Amino acid sequence: MRSYDSILLTAERSVEDLLMLIDWAEKSSNHVFVFLHCDSPTLKAMKQISIGRKNMNWTPALRGEWLEISVEHDDSCKAYVVMHKKYFLPKLPTGYEIIHAGKKNSTIDLGFQGDDTGDNISDLNLYLNELTVTYWAWKNAPRTEYIGFAHYERFFMLPDSETTDRSPEIYTPIKRNKSHVVTMQEAVALLQDCDILARKVSFVGASAFRVREENHDLYWEISKKYINQNIPQALEGLYIQNASFRLIACQVFFTRWKVFDEYCKWMFSWAIPAAREWMPQSGNGFKRFISILCEEMTQVFMMQHNLRIKYLPGFVGDKESTPEKPIF
Repeated sequence: MRSYDSILLTAERSVEDLLMLIDWAEKSSNHVFVFLHCDSPTLKAMKQISIGRKNMNWTPALRGEWLEISVEHDDSCKAYVVMHKKYFLPKLPTGYEIIHAGKKNSTIDLGFQGDDTGDNISDLNLYLNELTVTYWAWKNAPRTEYIGFAHYERFFMLPDSETTDRSPEIYTPIKRNKSHVVTMQEAVALLQDCDILARKVSFVGASAFRVREENHDLYWEISKKYINQNIPQALEGLYIQNASFRLIACQVFFTRWKVFDEYCKWMFSWAIPAAREWMPQSGNGFKRFISILCEEMTQVFMMQHNLRIKYLPGFVGDKESTPEKPIF
């Protein structure tokens, strides 16, 4: 779940197993070091494989040789994984960073960077959910050309055509139906002819917008007030979006920082004041109404800003997976 500057592989393995481990290690480190004994049959085979590869270098050692593999990762993209509870995740590709959502009021320490440092709205996590991590990244994370967001159990997946027979425990972070979690390099490549990578559209039932209007729900009246004050044109877009019964859910996406910056200015202009007014009036009931509305508003932003969208399939993990009882 974390990235390393280097990974050391020393146990003797077959060429096939070693190549799988190297492939796995390259996705999470800048250097891979492999020690091969002088009597190992793998040594000769790896020597042949390394011929002509500038990123593979050999160094003689006592009773064997060291193979150093230098790896170049795409630092132009970074993805933040929202996590709020103890959860088991197999190893993620380089570029993913787990952020503890709602850490300010959390009773547990997950051991990851929290959304409660610097300029933050961590105290609003019960009301805005993953958006507290989005805000934290906007205000505090190093600015990269591209940025993405995933959830502890939700990731974009791509077909894994080259490694369909490899073991998920060895090769890839999360693997279902011969797919793998999208890497930073893949995300950047996919964004070259579009503005945002989003989850495939879901079809929803009755219009939540109409229900809110008919019931005069308090959270909706509060939200509508701040939407009208800050982005009045979005209200009409929300009417249109709800009439389609189609939703790009969960706020999992990759995009350029320029688009992300505009999205955050647009979204938080109304969501933060609405959540702060709703917070003392929500009582002991369901608190996530504004967060759910924000999912719908994310789609309105895409529509009103004429974003070119590329849809990707998403992986949804088992919510009950824990470090003690991993499920994947």
